[in-house]
Amino acid sequence: MERPSHVTSCLVVVYMYLQVCSFTRTDNEEIIFLERGHRGIVPCPPITSRKYTPGDIDAMYWYYGTTSSTALLISYFRGRVAPQNGIPHGIYDIDSEFSLVIENVTAKDEGIYHFMLKPRLQMVEEGQVEVCDKVSSRQRYPTVIECDPGSSDADHCEIRVDQATPEHNLTCVVDQVKPAVELFWIRPFLGGFTVLNASTSVKPVSLPANTGSSLRNHTYSTSASIQVNDVDDDAVYQCEAMGVAVGSGSSHMTVHFTKTVPTTASYETQPFSNPGDTISWPDRVDIHTSESTLKPPSLIVPLFGMCVTLLLLVVWIAFATTRIMCRRGSVYLNEEVFAMYFKSA
Repeated sequence: MERPSHVTSCLVVVYMYLQVCSFTRTDNEEIIFLERGHRGIVPCPPITSRKYTPGDIDAMYWYYGTTSSTALLISYFRGRVAPQNGIPHGIYDIDSEFSLVIENVTAKDEGIYHFMLKPRLQMVEEGQVEVCDKVSSRQRYPTVIECDPGSSDADHCEIRVDQATPEHNLTCVVDQVKPAVELFWIRPFLGGFTVLNASTSVKPVSLPANTGSSLRNHTYSTSASIQVNDVDDDAVYQCEAMGVAVGSGSSHMTVHFTKTVPTTASYETQPFSNPGDTISWPDRVDIHTSESTLKPPSLIVPLFGMCVTLLLLVVWIAFATTRIMCRRGSVYLNEEVFAMYFKSA
């Protein structure tokens, strides 16, 4: 079966990139995505751009939301880092690159972070960084609901379909991620692909507070469904997922079809060679017999005949033996009678 070539995969990525870019921001501000439940780094653009070196900086201030004094999170002044506004130690930090360190990212950390940077012998420089929390997919590949659970292997799966059914539905899902991913259904062929018209939906996920699933709360589940009527052995369909939550590039699941042909069950009766044989029926149901529960019918008649014959033989031998003994007894009796007669004479 033909598999999509590397050229096809590249074309798919380019197509989806153009689709996603049509929904993203057009300004030059970079959005930083930080994974929930992990340590997050908010970079300082003047340092990462090599406009200044860390040795040029005398003071650094990080704010959340605004640059008012009450919004100050943490400061650096001549080698000393100190949390501000009563924030305990261990929540924020400033590293050697003057980036803001968030020790444990939560959904509340999403927003705009402002910084004030004071280079030595220069004016204070201000800027901001937009931060969004990210919840990555728990599975590396999208899930196709109709796939057989035991047939999934890495990035491809199998669907068993009835040959008599003309149409089949395919639904691809990526659950509980943030931001929501883009899903596409494509039909690969040699040297290219066709983007199929899919019905997509994005639903917000809200979990109860007492379930202990705060890392998955306020996320999104995306689904894309298509209806297909070509389920030949060479028919291949791919669900492509693209977005921050599935990592760099894209993630895809390839679907193959296997047709099931209905059969008429037939049964044959065969003699048993040994007790405990297994009867294999066409519907794949195994019936195990044992000597105590099932006697082979083909052995009953011969055994019964042998028993009757043996019994008759024993009776005949007994009868013949008795008759011979009786004859010998009569001969002995006659000899004694004759002897007594001649003796008296």
